[in-house]
Parts: sequence; C-alpha cells; structure tokens
Amino acid sequence: MNEVQLKILELIESGKITVEEAVKLLEATSNNPKSTSAFTNKSKENVEQLFEDLLGKVKTTAKSGKSEFEKQFNDRERSEHDPIQQLDESLRNIIRSFNKNNDQNKGV
Repeated sequence: MNEVQLKILELIESGKITVEEAVKLLEATSNNPKSTSAFTNKSKENVEQLFEDLLGKVKTTAKSGKSEFEKQFNDRERSEHDPIQQLDESLRNIIRSFNKNNDQNKGV
C-alpha cells in the first residue's frame, strides 16, 4: 500500500471522508486505468470490512463498559462511592478499553 492510499484510509478513519469519497480518490490516484474497477471494488470491500471490524470492537467495548457500570451501580449500597463518580470511572474504563483496542488495530 502506498502513502496516498494510507492517507486516504486515515481520512476515512478520522471521519473526514466517506467510503464512497475514498473510492473516488483511490480511482483518481490509480495509475492503471484497466485495473481501476477491480481495484475500486476490492478497495471498497476492504474499507467496508475495516469499518465492520471497528464497529464490532466498539460494540464489545461499550457492552463491557455497560456491564462494569451496572456492577458498580448495583454495588453502590455496599460502597462509599458516589454513583456519579462510579459513572465517571466506568466511562474512563470504556475509553481506556476502546483506545487499547484501537492501538491493537493499528498493528493490523
């Protein structure tokens, strides 16, 4: 993958462009007009799969955070912690988990 293609993927990941816009950019930067349609279809599939994987990780992280919050909230009577403080802690755990999953994704 070349530098331009990586930059286009970064733009998608950051939400600055859509998958369709990325496909158009990839088509425009392709040097081989004969392979453009095959390249475009495969690239779009790859990008869509990337987003599906990311969505799965976000859902997993959110479920984990929700479970953690419910556990802390249910234990509030046995704890001296404020429920708002527990919510804050749960959200921080969700963010940490999401960032950890995102860092692991960068290696893929």
